[in-house]
Amino acid sequence: MQNKGLNTDFSPLLQPEDTYTYALNAVNQTNTGDFGFLSKEMSNGYIDTLPEGYIVLGSVHLNNNDELLFLTFDGISEIGILNEKEIYTQILNTRVLNFSENIL
Repeated sequence: MQNKGLNTDFSPLLQPEDTYTYALNAVNQTNTGDFGFLSKEMSNGYIDTLPEGYIVLGSVHLNNNDELLFLTFDGISEIGILNEKEIYTQILNTRVLNFSENIL
């Protein structure tokens, strides 16, 4: 069932069809990559395959269940992919992007 999105403008009694009033940790994509379906965001876990000392600044969920990660460490910016088997692959490592942990 596709949804029309979050709507906090109405009383729950008058809520428009296919909308929801609350969505904590919700994403508009299932863990199998289907868009337009409300699903909960995956939980946090410890991953020891990331480069030592790097801080994860953010991520983007990709269609194939991989995560595109944005990392920083000591003035170095890194972009990589973490697959669902927790194998990390570096895509870019540079000082040019100026990622900073101060934005957190």
